[in-house]
Amino acid sequence: TDFAWETQFTEKITLLRKHELFNLLRLWGCYIGFGTVSYSAGLVVAFVTFAFYTYVFGHSLDASTAFTALKLVYAVMEVFAMLPYEVSSALQAKVSIDRIAKFLEETELERFRAQHVPDSSLSGVEAPEAGKKAKDPVIGFTDASFCYFSSNESSQAVPPPSRTEASSDGAARDAVDEESALLAPDAAAAGPRFRLSNLNLDFKLGGLNVVCGPTGSGKSSLCLALLGEMKTIEGKAFLGRVNGGELPTVAYVAQTAWLLNATIRDNIILGSEYDPVRYSQVVEACAL
Repeated sequence: TDFAWETQFTEKITLLRKHELFNLLRLWGCYIGFGTVSYSAGLVVAFVTFAFYTYVFGHSLDASTAFTALKLVYAVMEVFAMLPYEVSSALQAKVSIDRIAKFLEETELERFRAQHVPDSSLSGVEAPEAGKKAKDPVIGFTDASFCYFSSNESSQAVPPPSRTEASSDGAARDAVDEESALLAPDAAAAGPRFRLSNLNLDFKLGGLNVVCGPTGSGKSSLCLALLGEMKTIEGKAFLGRVNGGELPTVAYVAQTAWLLNATIRDNIILGSEYDPVRYSQVVEACAL
């Protein structure tokens, strides 16, 4: 209610729903048309065949010939009746394969790649127990600089450039500002590439840490860098691991909502056991 976005979101959802219903109507219209043509074609073919057999060729139509011909026509028409559904299934499979291929071709995040290389500094996410110096923060950054992965970024681990090299090289790259990188990572424009530079932060443990700044200043990028979702140019980010796990165990609630294709309750409990009391408290606390 603070931003009064309800009307705009309602209009967008309604427009998308209209497009969806229109496409569903076209789809089922095609199904009905194909089904009608397929099953009625068998009857038409049978009548035409019998007409040519008797009137054109002058043969006598007996029961054995008629029933045998009808059986063959029915078998052929049954195959043709399933053809539209098979074509639809093949197209759906292609769409799914394309989506999986697009996901697998994305640049590998450094925090996942770091599990397979000895140099943990590549990940930008490091446990305080693994070589942590006394001056290093438990959660924070030390002389760290980050940028977003580009669409043609190599997934192979490369040593981070020096600060001078990173500055001169970044000026010649495509620009990806914070907003476009979050919503469309492949979008680019002319100018220097968006980056977070020379971060030295030590977040307070067991307390509330507030990061303030105007739109596009890098607040969301700061969280993504801490989570290992950005490319490390230099320095390190520290995010403590829980119970000796390989990766930090954290909960991150992004600005862009990510929803399961399920009920509202399933999206709230997110796989946890349903507790009516706790569920009511969460709904009340979030003003849902």
